[in-house]
Amino acid sequence: MNSRDRFSAALDGDDVDRIPVMYQHLGGMKHVQQVAGIAIQEAYFDAKKFAQLSLTALDVFGYDNVMAGWGDLLMESQAFGAKLAFSNRNNYPNSEPAKINDMESVEKLSPVDPFDDRIWSVPIKAARLMMEEVGKETMVLGCTSSPFIVASGILGYENLMVWQMLQPEELAKLISKVADSLKMLGVRLANYSGLDAVFISGGLADAEQNTLDMCMRFDLEPLRGVVEEFHSIGLRTIVHNCSYSPFLKEQIDTLDPKAIHFWVGARGTIEHAVSEIGQRTLIAGIDHQNLIYQGSLDEIEVAVTKAIKLFGDRRTVIAPACELPSDTPVENARELVRVCERIADK
Repeated sequence: MNSRDRFSAALDGDDVDRIPVMYQHLGGMKHVQQVAGIAIQEAYFDAKKFAQLSLTALDVFGYDNVMAGWGDLLMESQAFGAKLAFSNRNNYPNSEPAKINDMESVEKLSPVDPFDDRIWSVPIKAARLMMEEVGKETMVLGCTSSPFIVASGILGYENLMVWQMLQPEELAKLISKVADSLKMLGVRLANYSGLDAVFISGGLADAEQNTLDMCMRFDLEPLRGVVEEFHSIGLRTIVHNCSYSPFLKEQIDTLDPKAIHFWVGARGTIEHAVSEIGQRTLIAGIDHQNLIYQGSLDEIEVAVTKAIKLFGDRRTVIAPACELPSDTPVENARELVRVCERIADK
């Protein structure tokens, strides 16, 4: 099987020749940029450079997919007025929140067709280039964030938390407009880019950051409409949650994604995940901050092997729990694939 066949089969619950490994965002970006000779700042404004930088990760890490999108929600939120600023051309930018403070300013906003935005359109165009170059051999995943996470980039996270309590109607209206924009993104990724699967970052469905009622109203329910739209146009969905205390069951039940990606060391997930996953694919996230970043190869092998034994190998994908830190040792990152290969060979 090639990487695309392997990854696609795992999503659909079919047999695979080995457990696939998923690459997220632009993990280990220091190495990727060095090999490609392209700074991340350049790629924000150039689809060819974006595609080349993303595809370089295949050579550096050898995972079973590439992702047409990075771990930077500002690419989406700047389309609604957030201001980007690059303090270092090799790192993600910083931002200033949009000047939105009341219902009047929210009402003035219109949903954004991502294809019409100078920056947000770049990964859509890059995804098409990536599909043309490697799409028959490697899974090319689209990428977006939940409406709630995009709203946190528009307002600033502290303001978002305040709006939930003091300006809930304004926040609900803003999130609704973001959700409508994400639905348009799905159409562009399916019809222009030619993708059939999308990774959705939903990491704020988290009991340590929010109440369940607020999470349902402002995060999961708006995202449900986006996921349903994606499914209706043939996009398979991978919903991500890297939080330490995730609302995992609620996320699965509300969104019904094709696959769920979470940190297998998160609170409560090991005990309940098997029954909650059901017929969906599990993307088992291995600790990226301590284990993959700082651990030994032997420790990584133990963690990957444990996850595979626990969840089985028919509908399982191995991955870092979230985007790999920029300077993660390459050999540590590659060890995820090597462990899966060794298990398949036994």
